[in-house]
Amino acid sequence: MYLKSGELLNKTMNQAEYKSKIMIKMPEDSGVKTMQQSVQPHLGSFINVKV
Repeated sequence: MYLKSGELLNKTMNQAEYKSKIMIKMPEDSGVKTMQQSVQPHLGSFINVKV
């Protein structure tokens, strides 16, 4: 159970890092960030921290 949770967390963190790299290339627009968070609401906090 712990191993599966760890793998899921790793996958989530990798997706968050990938999303943040995409967002860094995007223009700093609040509309883009809002759209990004609506698409991946559970990753929003990770994205906000990394951006």
